[in-house]
Amino acid sequence: MLLPRAEAFSPGKIFVYTDRRNYTASPQDLEALFRDMNFTQGVNIYRYVRDANLPAKILPPHPGVKIYCVYGTEVGTEEQLHFEGKNFPDEKPKLNKVNGDGTAAYESLSACNGWLGSVQVIELPGINHQGALKSKKGIQTVVDILFRET
Repeated sequence: MLLPRAEAFSPGKIFVYTDRRNYTASPQDLEALFRDMNFTQGVNIYRYVRDANLPAKILPPHPGVKIYCVYGTEVGTEEQLHFEGKNFPDEKPKLNKVNGDGTAAYESLSACNGWLGSVQVIELPGINHQGALKSKKGIQTVVDILFRET
């Protein structure tokens, strides 16, 4: 289940707009979204994923070693859903795309910039999420990091 984490985004950032209510990435809003969509099983699945598998913070403490954060950018990435009619959730939403890697938005991808210490960010313009490890440019970037003289 790929859902936004409130810790990775600006406070109050809205991800789903409807005529009746807007929803952020807060746990309360995500649970309300599932209930309002008549997907009560989604509430249970979300709680399991949130409580069993995810740390309280988006990033663990810096491990004290050189970190390379490599990700794609400049690929349209769906971030917000706009339900404009009265038939939520059965209508098709309009999708708002933002800068990202086609899977994750830039705001989430760049969370590693929040680490204090030795972090080198390498952005790969035009490379999608899988391409960061499968494309020639992504593979070459990893090889360059691995064999870089210290």
